[in-house]
Amino acid sequence: MKIPVIALFLLLCSPTFLPAQKIDISGLSDTLPANTSFFIGENHALHNLWAVKYSIVRHLYLHHDIHDIVIEYSKSVEYASNIYLTTGDSSLLSVNQLYGVDYFNSFVKPIKRLIESNGNHTAITIHCMDFERISFVNTIAYILDKYNKQSVSSTNISKYLNTISAERIAAIRGYPVYSRKYREAISEIHGTAKQFFVLDSSLLRQEISEYDYMAVKEILNNVAGITPKKNRANKNRDNDLYTSLIQCHDKFACFAGGFHISHANKNSLVNQYLSSHNTPVVVINMVCADSKKLLFNHTLASAMKNERNKRYILDSCMSTSASIKLTPVSDLTGFPEDYYRHALSYFMFFPEAMLDKY
Repeated sequence: MKIPVIALFLLLCSPTFLPAQKIDISGLSDTLPANTSFFIGENHALHNLWAVKYSIVRHLYLHHDIHDIVIEYSKSVEYASNIYLTTGDSSLLSVNQLYGVDYFNSFVKPIKRLIESNGNHTAITIHCMDFERISFVNTIAYILDKYNKQSVSSTNISKYLNTISAERIAAIRGYPVYSRKYREAISEIHGTAKQFFVLDSSLLRQEISEYDYMAVKEILNNVAGITPKKNRANKNRDNDLYTSLIQCHDKFACFAGGFHISHANKNSLVNQYLSSHNTPVVVINMVCADSKKLLFNHTLASAMKNERNKRYILDSCMSTSASIKLTPVSDLTGFPEDYYRHALSYFMFFPEAMLDKY
């Protein structure tokens, strides 16, 4: 017998998102089973997304003992993030700013403060499950240069580091992402790194820590691949993401694009997880709307055919409450029966103004 999915929906649609407005998901039952995992389907174009995600992480950490966080970033960002969380060294994150400063300032730094405020008794670990971008170059260089400076290496570390100079990295960053020049340059560097790793892996393992060795190995053998071969349109991407996801602990909070969480997508992370795990799951989907209409969302499409539902949701967009809270959807009708059966469902209302151009 399958454990029912508890589905929550974040409906993003109020007039303005003010700093004073707090994300309040205290309406989420504190009596959920101890082994509950959470899947949060996000809209990547949402402004202040990392602040919203941190608020969710904070609640799940304090009230549901969640300390494994899975995000849709690469293994190289995973390494950089956890180095900061464990040592306070932010130098690697500062050169891996592909995703902007919001990730560091609004998500990783607050998580570190949260851990410290809890007396460092329960750590939070960030797990990443997406393909590698240019950030893998900085991360591998950071790891190898650490040992190169210690003059303990008898491998080709210095030779490899010369192939990924700061000047070359800067040049690659100047290419449009996914352009031919970008893809070719990343592929060449990745090929050189992988060849170096294969030739010198046994010697390298003797000279660097096991943690750093495994980090290099995971980055270079990332199942989701490197940008040129794996992109947003890749039909196998959900399978790649899932393979990375299940490498972490059984109890977690996973943030990914809404389509990767959707029940309508047969290969979604949720569907794959439920087919192989008999554990309770909470699903949160972020949905965007403006003051006139609900923006397309496959999950709500049938429900929005009901005029009463539509009016209820759009009227809620006018709320100016100081707190953005969970709103039950028990009085809404028209949802697919196989999606919501036995589900505890909520909306949260945010502004359309929070959408960035994407």
